[in-house]
Amino acid sequence: MNRTLLVNGALGVLLVAGAGTAYLALADGDGGAAASTRLSRVARGTVVSSVSASGSVESARSRSLSFGASGTVAKIYVKAGRKVKAGDVLARLDQTEAIENVDAAKANLAVAADGDTPCRPAPPRPQRGPITSG
Repeated sequence: MNRTLLVNGALGVLLVAGAGTAYLALADGDGGAAASTRLSRVARGTVVSSVSASGSVESARSRSLSFGASGTVAKIYVKAGRKVKAGDVLARLDQTEAIENVDAAKANLAVAADGDTPCRPAPPRPQRGPITSG
């Protein structure tokens, strides 16, 4: 019983000491009668905001282009936004695939000319006479 009284007494003293320390640490120093005030530094800055919207964007000045060949662009000669005239070279295509196709066609022609591939002669074209009014 003596020991229980001693432990409870020590815990009570620690509890009162902790509460007193917390009160003094949080108090303003004027007895707690006045409202607590805090000072903080104010700085000017940029207000950041965001806006979200949905829709589609279209250029008012766009042109439809068409080219005689397709392929991988090897070099571009015109910078974006520059005005061009008809006939100006805009870009150059990579010629590797085109050269390979020409070489394959030449090889096929050589094989056909040697007679390794049976060829049928082209059918004769019908003769057309002059158009006359009658």
